[in-house]
Amino acid sequence: MTRTVADVVIIGAGIVGCSAALHLARNKNARVIVVEKGSLAAGMTKRSGALVHTSFAHTPEARLASASLRQFQNWQELTGASCGFTKTGCITIAGENSAAHLRAQVAMQQSHGIDTKAISPDELHNLQAGVKVIDCTQAAFDANAGYVDPIQATQTLAARAKEFGVVFKTGTQVTQIRANAGRVAGVATTTGDIDTLTVIVAAGPWTDRLLKPLGVKSELKTHARRSRFLIDRRS
Repeated sequence: MTRTVADVVIIGAGIVGCSAALHLARNKNARVIVVEKGSLAAGMTKRSGALVHTSFAHTPEARLASASLRQFQNWQELTGASCGFTKTGCITIAGENSAAHLRAQVAMQQSHGIDTKAISPDELHNLQAGVKVIDCTQAAFDANAGYVDPIQATQTLAARAKEFGVVFKTGTQVTQIRANAGRVAGVATTTGDIDTLTVIVAAGPWTDRLLKPLGVKSELKTHARRSRFLIDRRS
């Protein structure tokens, strides 16, 4: 077993962990080690629909989504490669009871420079001729929305991060976040300890099991489970 030192240890090499690694190394000149029990993007990132849109009801999420959209639109500048961003547009619809709320949501987004607009059922029908608008009172159109390839996006982030010195330890599981005198001291892994004063947990549904031994009560309350999908093949 070997012992190494880092400014920051990131647990999880999905798109969140790889993005954090790149920005810390590039903007803060930090020594970053990313520890991943599997391979890049092997967890929830691989299973993501990877939708990119700004249609959020609350200001913090809308602003963050807008900033993220710009990053995905300019991925070549960020990583030197493509993330497979495909522009499709996104439509949100509302019935009579929630139409006013949707209009207020659009107004909030526009106040932060987000390119979205409220449209009528007739305008929606013109955009998407096959859609049924009988129960639609109000719609919102996010013209710049789309989707990316989640695995490609993660891999290109990681490749760029490596150019800034980030070390990736794949096939390595964090077994414990070590603490000393009430603060983080490092992590224990299946290939050795890493000393650090800063740990970023980007482990998705495995987050709680890492925090619980520290007495940290996570508000995420996440857990891993296998889903089953029933498909009606009669249609």
